[in-house]
Amino acid sequence: MSSAHSRLAKALSTGGFDGKEPESSGRKKDKKKRKRSSSSSGGHTSQDEDYNDLMSIFALPPKEFNRGARQGRLDDLTCKQIAVSLSNVAPCVIASDLLAIGGEYEAMMNENCRRLRKSKDEKGKTDSVFEQVTAATGCWRARLGEVAQLLIGKNLTDVTISNAKNLADVTSLLKSLFKSHKRTRTSARFEVESMLARVGRLLEEHEEKKDRSRETHLDQRQADLNDREADLDAREKELRKLERELLAQQTSRPYRALCSTCGLHPCSRDHSCDAHKDGHHNCYWCHKEWKQTGFKSGGKARGAAAERGGKAS
Repeated sequence: MSSAHSRLAKALSTGGFDGKEPESSGRKKDKKKRKRSSSSSGGHTSQDEDYNDLMSIFALPPKEFNRGARQGRLDDLTCKQIAVSLSNVAPCVIASDLLAIGGEYEAMMNENCRRLRKSKDEKGKTDSVFEQVTAATGCWRARLGEVAQLLIGKNLTDVTISNAKNLADVTSLLKSLFKSHKRTRTSARFEVESMLARVGRLLEEHEEKKDRSRETHLDQRQADLNDREADLDAREKELRKLERELLAQQTSRPYRALCSTCGLHPCSRDHSCDAHKDGHHNCYWCHKEWKQTGFKSGGKARGAAAERGGKAS
């Protein structure tokens, strides 16, 4: 009976008769912690596998995965360490590409140098091969520096890695620098685009002002030409009117017959023209005819007829 009462009390408290005891909150928290720890451990495992692959690609020894005490800047790292650190910074950076821009040639030169050091017959060639290795290393370092400049916008000597313990921390630092440089570059691009848009609007407004001023100037010139043309038309009308008035006022000169004696126009003066030899002719019959008849026409025959008529009377 006591066992039956105890089971009934448990069923009433839990709300079921399945006979299963409810899980405590402590057990649930333990399960959540286990899940989180398993997920974090899985993430670390995948990250470790990525770095293991990178180390195998670049032939980096495991002891060089940690940062040295004297390696305070990114430029202090070896070329292989820099390549491993840059491989996971951005999706566009591929480890094989970093290896192809100088790592393969450096590895080949190092292999030749080690082979010549082991051989006794070719000791004289070791120095020249070592110089080639140094040149290959410098070339690869310069190209890696250009890649870093494109990704983070800084030189290798400007990046401080004293707080990083290993290459994973260096990669995290480079990722944050890459994100900040990307934001800066994006904002700068937007600023340039907005500036270009403002310049375009200013140019459009300037062109519109120029067009309006040109049209205004052309309209003003056309109005001035129209005014001048109207003035010229008015002056031409006035001149034509004055010309008609002058033609109306001008009287026609009377016809003057030529003298039959001298062949010139008769002189209308009453006195002798001896005093005016330069200006008039001196014809007796012209003066006499004028005095007797009062006409400007006639000549020697009419004068003789008049003289004969006087004698007859």
